[in-house]
Amino acid sequence: MCETESICQVELMSSCSPILLASFSNGKLRYDKSGICKKPPAFGYFKSTSQEKGVKRKRQLVAETDRTQYIGINESDGAYKELELSRCYVGVVDTKTRKMQVYEADNFKMNPYFLEKRDDEEVEEKKKESYQELKDNLIAEFGSKKSKRVMEARHRNKVGAEVLEKSITNAVEDVLAGGGGILHDAQHVGGASDALPPCNKEATKPQDVYQLSDILTETDLDSLRSRMLEFKNASSQQIAEWRKSESYSGFILTHLEKLPLVEKPREERAGLLVYMHWLTSLHNLKAADVKKRTIPLPPGIPKLIMTRLINTFTITGTTDGTNSRSIRGMPARLKDKLALQIIVLALHISGFILDLADIAKVLKIGQKRILGYVQALGCKVVTSKAVGSTGSKSASLELPLVFPTKNFKRGKRS
Repeated sequence: MCETESICQVELMSSCSPILLASFSNGKLRYDKSGICKKPPAFGYFKSTSQEKGVKRKRQLVAETDRTQYIGINESDGAYKELELSRCYVGVVDTKTRKMQVYEADNFKMNPYFLEKRDDEEVEEKKKESYQELKDNLIAEFGSKKSKRVMEARHRNKVGAEVLEKSITNAVEDVLAGGGGILHDAQHVGGASDALPPCNKEATKPQDVYQLSDILTETDLDSLRSRMLEFKNASSQQIAEWRKSESYSGFILTHLEKLPLVEKPREERAGLLVYMHWLTSLHNLKAADVKKRTIPLPPGIPKLIMTRLINTFTITGTTDGTNSRSIRGMPARLKDKLALQIIVLALHISGFILDLADIAKVLKIGQKRILGYVQALGCKVVTSKAVGSTGSKSASLELPLVFPTKNFKRGKRS
């Protein structure tokens, strides 16, 4: 009361709209040292526009924070019986003149508001049933034993067909992805021997055992001439940049540095390196990339070669069922065939002596797998026994050829 005693004048202000006061039932607003609210809620004030006589206009104060919504109960609007005959006022004191202005106020008690679902919203609308489903429901309730057995058999057959369709689809996708074993289909029959390139066992020279013409024709060499010239004329600086950016494998870059000086052999060697780069790019693709409509291979591959590579080393299958779709993949046997052609190219490029560690890095597979490939081609495998050597292995194509006693078969990936 000591502060009111210093007030020298009180003035009652008449205002059409009362001042709105809000108190929160579940907490208080936070203010900083300067008296400013840190995170003020957003308020909304609603008032009935009814002009009907004798009816008191309803008023509503709402608030919203980033977490909760509030609805205000007007304590001076008869919400509480003990306050029906009371009024609320707010006094504003001017600290300089010591005058107080008194305003009528509406005091709202802000309570948290939680949206409750109505009963009709909680009950989902029943899906429309087909004629057969309605008929089955009737049979289940009122049908004879025979009709019930027929209905149950039909349901079992339907579920069995769906399971079978799903199993076939998964099996086709797994086979096309090269996920296991050798694929046997109508187009490719004969097992792993199909993967081996044509071999001339009566040859008298190593270069005649596996003919380059069976892998790369003269027409193919002509079509890749523009890329061949890029390799043929590559400077040592350009090769160093390719090595730094890892644009090509170490095997290709090493042999680019050792191209023959004679024009024709130089062009032929450059062409073989270009074609080997394309083959290894296809071999090292992931199964998901092979499935794409446009296979992500290096740019600049002539359409003729691109079409032949896709047709030779990938197959396209169709899943059964109502939602049948076309799937392309590279099964294990065709991937073996591709890897063997790459190794034959590498043998021709390196003078028929091949370091297994180098070619393993090119194909991104283990040396155990590479060892199986070169043995299937009839190569002799030699382990280095030089002082300080780590025991690296190399394969050489020599006559007479030495083939493994067992048939070449794809084992586990290493």
